[in-house]
Amino acid sequence: MMAPDTIDACVAIIHRDLPGWWWTVGLCNLTGHASLGPDYNGPERERLLAAFPIDRFDAGFHADLAPGGTLQAACDALVDCHRQALAAIASLQSKV
Repeated sequence: MMAPDTIDACVAIIHRDLPGWWWTVGLCNLTGHASLGPDYNGPERERLLAAFPIDRFDAGFHADLAPGGTLQAACDALVDCHRQALAAIASLQSKV
């Protein structure tokens, strides 16, 4: 999947596929980073704990960006985190 070119579009994909998950992305001239993970402190806590064991998902999924990155790089990083999460979920489900 090609990453969308807006943060809103990336977030829509995250909300669609990973409801109840938090996300963050930031860029500056020094560094950049994107992350996402289950929001165990939110209103969907019980569902998330049952579906995504805290020992495997609490650290979240992360992607680093080059300093001074672009909006497209931030979108690419969010999509990378999304892919990491889906792969971890698939791995968990294949062991059931």
